[in-house]
Amino acid sequence: MAVMSVVVFMLMGAMPGDPIDLMISGNPHLTPADVVRLKELYGIGRPWPIRWWDWVGQLVQGQLGYSRLFAREVGWIVLPALGHTALLAAAAMLMALGIGLPLGIIAGAKPGSLWDRAIAALSYLMLSLPTFWLGLMLIALFSVWLDWLPASGSTDLLSPHEGGLADRLRHLLLPAATLGVGGAGQYIRHMRAAMIAQSQEPYLRTARAKGCSPWRVIVTHLVRNALLPVVTIAALEAGALMSGALVTETVFAWPGLGRLSYEAIMGNDYNLALSALLLATLLTVLASALADLAYGLLDPRIKSS
Repeated sequence: MAVMSVVVFMLMGAMPGDPIDLMISGNPHLTPADVVRLKELYGIGRPWPIRWWDWVGQLVQGQLGYSRLFAREVGWIVLPALGHTALLAAAAMLMALGIGLPLGIIAGAKPGSLWDRAIAALSYLMLSLPTFWLGLMLIALFSVWLDWLPASGSTDLLSPHEGGLADRLRHLLLPAATLGVGGAGQYIRHMRAAMIAQSQEPYLRTARAKGCSPWRVIVTHLVRNALLPVVTIAALEAGALMSGALVTETVFAWPGLGRLSYEAIMGNDYNLALSALLLATLLTVLASALADLAYGLLDPRIKSS
């Protein structure tokens, strides 16, 4: 995280444009004295290592700084966006796993069969659909033509007075489906490959020789070991989703972390962009750590010290 903060801070400092110049262009009443005071306040003009060290000092004290774009403390902007992204990521992951794992198991249980070929073709189709195109097509079908679901936006998750559970689910379905389709195709391919790779292992022959039924061999032995590589993919996918699905959040005007990071970068809002990007990094690291713990639960031979 420390190394990543240096990299992000350095890249943000190398971006063209000056946030104070943007403020001047938006407010012609600023005087030259105001410009000097603001540049001193934001540390513009000082070397970026000094500005990074000052930022770390504020971070240790629990201060994320002040957002120039939203005129609020960064924490009050990032937390709601994180909640929306977490809800979207959880729904997309559940949809992708709920579709991808069963179809991957069916395809891997009998490779070369008609079911395997049909599911393989479906997975290639899912992986080939561009996210932005799929999102627009879902909006055209379910929002414009059928008028079943809202095309964009979301109610405030932190406000109990704005909409209920049904309204939140209606806003969530289309963006979650857009993200879930590509993830489902990925899980189908990985689960099928892992099933086929594990099907030749000696422990399966031993299980069959002991009289285990084909269903028990597949569910108890084959699937459990085939899930190990899929867990790694799921952890990386969860980290990417929690980092903010920028394209999907933009298409559906979803107020999540990815869209917030994009707005902060385009607006040269250093404090907000740094906090959002480092939070995304932290979530990715945590997802990888949870995957390591899941290995031990799936395979007793893997022990963590």
